Amino acid sequence: MQRRVKVVLIVCSALVLAALLVIFTLSSLKVFLFTENLSVEGFRPIGLDANGTDVYQNGVRTSDIYVGTDPVNPQTGLVSMRFSIWHLDTTQLDSLHLGFSAANSMQTYLEMPEGYPWSPIKFHQDHDGQSIIFEVDDLGFQGSGTVTVNFLIRPWQGQTSFQVEIQYAMHTPAFIQLTHQVVSTQIEIPIKR
Repeated sequence: MQRRVKVVLIVCSALVLAALLVIFTLSSLKVFLFTENLSVEGFRPIGLDANGTDVYQNGVRTSDIYVGTDPVNPQTGLVSMRFSIWHLDTTQLDSLHLGFSAANSMQTYLEMPEGYPWSPIKFHQDHDGQSIIFEVDDLGFQGSGTVTVNFLIRPWQGQTSFQVEIQYAMHTPAFIQLTHQVVSTQIEIPIKR
């Protein structure tokens, strides 16, 4: 009887250790088993040419999004846009996806991101031909601080606004991290001439 109890204890201990090893391995590889969607307030004006919003996790502000644009430059016909995500020091930004779209396609240019070097950046036209996509799947070191990206946009004649779809993921580093937080929102930006 005691031998059976010892065998059961050894098997249970081995299973617990194996489960902990799997969890630790997934955690260290940033493979998250659970996703928490964070709540985003509506964008509000900040000054003349900027908008911002706060992002909350269980009523606590964890990050905010800033989008600032200049009026169309009469010499170049370009709109300068500054996009920034601030987050708590206790969190790490993992990935970022921005989608630019308008009724008609518009030219969008990426300025050299601040704080070089960056992980591989994908900047391309979407399959629909109407959207421009900026994405970084693994922000790495860049995700430890405020992430800022600048764009130049050439709107078509008579265009009054464009939309930006914003998605990003972040997590709180811990010994065992099974959950990451995701943010998804969008904003329509008026073009000032």
